[in-house]
Amino acid sequence: MVTALLPNIKEPFSPFQMVYQRHGYTVRAMAPVGADDLPEPERSLLAHDSDMTNTLQQFYGEEIHLQVINQAIEREVLSRLVVLELDGENRPVEFGAIQIDLTKLDEIPRLLVEEGRLPFGGILNQFAIRYQSEPSAFFRIQADGLMQRVFHIPPGPELYGRCNTLSLAGGEPIAHVIEILPPGKERSGESR
Repeated sequence: MVTALLPNIKEPFSPFQMVYQRHGYTVRAMAPVGADDLPEPERSLLAHDSDMTNTLQQFYGEEIHLQVINQAIEREVLSRLVVLELDGENRPVEFGAIQIDLTKLDEIPRLLVEEGRLPFGGILNQFAIRYQSEPSAFFRIQADGLMQRVFHIPPGPELYGRCNTLSLAGGEPIAHVIEILPPGKERSGESR
């Protein structure tokens, strides 16, 4: 198996910046926020060491699927911009960027990841791949044009998110993830 390493993270926002730039977008300033300073329900949805797929499915009471905006594979590292959507109504419940070390996956999970229909956390859970989620920072960001289109929102709202690393049982990183939630009205479905 080829050994590939995810880019070394010197700054928690760098994976988002790298993936965003790779796909031709410019990142707005991300302001760090302490976990205790996150409003609710953002704190409950972000400040934990579980995967977001299960957390969002429990919060909304629905299954979630993946919508890939852009994807590239370079040196066995898949990078993509994604939206997690509720199965029943295709409502976006998370926007994010992810880098995945494909060399750490067996053939079938890797094919499913490359196919881009199921959330990464769901694939790890489906194949009982032991991993841990390690959030390294929380932030707020003003929605840019892409986020406005993804969440179907007007210009202006501040969104909250987290920087997260998923590591295998031995401590080896398998993915760097940036996870951004829609504004409160979108979560409750009030402004659709």
